[in-house]
Amino acid sequence: MSNGMPLIRRLSRRGDDIWREPWYARSWATLIAMYAFFPLGVYLMWRYRPWPRWLKWLSTILGSVASVIGAIIGPLIARRIL
Repeated sequence: MSNGMPLIRRLSRRGDDIWREPWYARSWATLIAMYAFFPLGVYLMWRYRPWPRWLKWLSTILGSVASVIGAIIGPLIARRIL
């Protein structure tokens, strides 16, 4: 591991070591997970992303508020109350 980031080792065609991030530790995977399945995205963000702490807290709070509002308003829209 380097800076808390997991690395995968594989050999190149010349026999050299190549170290790279696994797909789940990359920024694009974190952002997609934040949108598609929020709890997984929050975990990936806090575990693997070297983003500033204020940005992590802001993303966690805003995403949580949006999830709660969606959980409350979603059924109301489905019943056509709103």
